[in-house]
Amino acid sequence: MMNIRNVKTLVLSVMLSVFLLITVNANAQNVFEKSGSTIDLLDNTNGIVVIDDQEYKLKLNTKVYSSKKKLSNRYALKVGQSISFEAERKNEIMYINYIVIKK
Repeated sequence: MMNIRNVKTLVLSVMLSVFLLITVNANAQNVFEKSGSTIDLLDNTNGIVVIDDQEYKLKLNTKVYSSKKKLSNRYALKVGQSISFEAERKNEIMYINYIVIKK
């Protein structure tokens, strides 16, 4: 027979597990990859790029890769380029983690 202490421990364990699952799911939905996109606007001075009519911020450590998968920099980006990228939402702001320039 279970005593009160065992029941409390079990309930707390279940609550913690549910909380962790919710947290992992919420974080998973905040990071996404997209390919076949086009750069609509680029402002390197302010670190802003508009891709498919959505504004994103370029982080200082945003990686930019050339079409040959070589590391480049944000100045290789041009309006009208076809790209794929990974972004994440933090505090309602979309940040680019990396961009790969397509041919």
